[in-house]
Amino acid sequence: MSSRALGLLVAALATLVGGDVAVAAPGDLAGQSCVSRSGGEGCTPLAQPGMLDAANGVVVAPDGTDVYVGAAAGVAHFRRAPDGSLSYASCFDTSPTAGSPCPTTVPAEGQGALSLNAINLAISPDGKSLYAVSWADSLLWWNRDPVSGALTWGGCRDAAANAAANGHCGTATTFGGGNFPAGSMDYPQGISVSSDGQTVYIGDQTEGLLAAQRNTTTGVPTPTSCFNNTGSQATGCVALAAGVPMAVSGIDVAANGRDVYLRSISPGGITHFSRSGSVTSFASCVGSSFASPPCTSAAPMPVFAYSGSLGVAGDTLFTHGGNYGPPTSGTTARFTRNADGSLAFVACATTESSPGPCAPLPAKTAGGGIGRLLVSPDASSVYLAQLGNAERALTRLTGSLSFASCLSDTGVAACSAPPLPGPFAVSPGQMALSPDGRQIYQAADEQLTTFAVEQAAGPAVPAPAASAGKRKATAPKIRSVKRDAKGRYLVKVKVFQAGPVTARFLGKLKPKGKPRTLGKVARKRASGPGVLALLVKPSAPARERRLRAKLVVEISPSGYLPAQSAKGLRLR
Repeated sequence: MSSRALGLLVAALATLVGGDVAVAAPGDLAGQSCVSRSGGEGCTPLAQPGMLDAANGVVVAPDGTDVYVGAAAGVAHFRRAPDGSLSYASCFDTSPTAGSPCPTTVPAEGQGALSLNAINLAISPDGKSLYAVSWADSLLWWNRDPVSGALTWGGCRDAAANAAANGHCGTATTFGGGNFPAGSMDYPQGISVSSDGQTVYIGDQTEGLLAAQRNTTTGVPTPTSCFNNTGSQATGCVALAAGVPMAVSGIDVAANGRDVYLRSISPGGITHFSRSGSVTSFASCVGSSFASPPCTSAAPMPVFAYSGSLGVAGDTLFTHGGNYGPPTSGTTARFTRNADGSLAFVACATTESSPGPCAPLPAKTAGGGIGRLLVSPDASSVYLAQLGNAERALTRLTGSLSFASCLSDTGVAACSAPPLPGPFAVSPGQMALSPDGRQIYQAADEQLTTFAVEQAAGPAVPAPAASAGKRKATAPKIRSVKRDAKGRYLVKVKVFQAGPVTARFLGKLKPKGKPRTLGKVARKRASGPGVLALLVKPSAPARERRLRAKLVVEISPSGYLPAQSAKGLRLR
């Protein structure tokens, strides 16, 4: 690492306050790497530069092995290493021309189904299907290979006004024909898949909410319903009361798979739908400033100023005011989710100079708002991509909306120095947290940036709970464990499925302490059934104390619950 790069990384990990160094807290960010279309500003150039043109969407596969980026030309695929670093793998071109840079292109039926505008991605919990929407008013999907991560074309659905105008997703204009009703999709702003993998939801700025039932074997989504305000709904869609906030700028589905939330622009608010099997229905809503039928609760106006995204974690929901306007808003809000899924406003915090009813935050950007929001699964961290006329920042708040830290490439007060050689993108897109909680990936403009997440001391962050309905993987079988002269242990394991395999020692450094990982975790990927050899090195203190430890070997195949085997031994 160059001295300049090392200096930037150190600056990102600590902030000087009154001469003392504040050590990074769990959840804080540091720059790790970046890939860009041009390779300028210190970022690595992409092999197929067109695949980051207008990059906006990003998702990480549930098994953590792949990252996908949605851009103007289509989808770029990156392989993710155990340390979170990325290597370009391939791309899928949705608008192929002569000499297309991608080895794989969308068939004629799907060409032009994505546009230069906001492309958002979602991946099914089983990791088998990747979905995309953009302002081309179409839903596209790809099938994903669980071992290589490679994509193959699945198909698309749209909502063309008539059969003659539909050039890429068939000619049907009704649910009965296998498409969305004519005119029921216009400016899609978000997409999300339920935790059981059975329903795909699309949030549309003009047309409200659309739903499609997903075949969990093939990944094929079949359009089933759509919702908008009375007088605005397309033929075949459910009409809701005029006051329900339905100009959608963000969407998320709670982990329980039951509650679906939409962030609306005008009127500002959050609308809650309830899902039961294949049936989705309106449940409740939160309005702006004061409650009015049919919304029974409200939040201060800055919370809903123009467009914004939202994120659900446990019994909490976070949202923010938007970055487009006027007016813009640097306000973030927290809501409690009641037992029935309805929301109750708790508090708000803001970077605005005049905070009003919200708590002030130190990281201010002049004349700007918040581009995107990302919430950690345990609701301990809320990440905000801030925009300004001349300043940019990536800020972390705690779950109670108190300021934790921020990074800025333009010297925003209270922020650390630039984390990477390259500048932050002016128009940040989606952010995605890796399943192990160790990296955040951000797509923006012509760049893909990797941020490292500071970890708490002790065992590695556990992966999120698997979705209900998955089968448990076949547990690996520990065949032999041999120690070499350097204190390392060669572990031979028989596996029965393809997928990531890890091996680690667990034990207590103190008699009354909690079990923790002793040393480094060994990782390998099984391409199929067979025998793997992993080299595990316990920590020096564990060896010196001849601790009794447990060797744990785990496999996490895509689409299955992880399975593990363990063997007790004394380290030496």
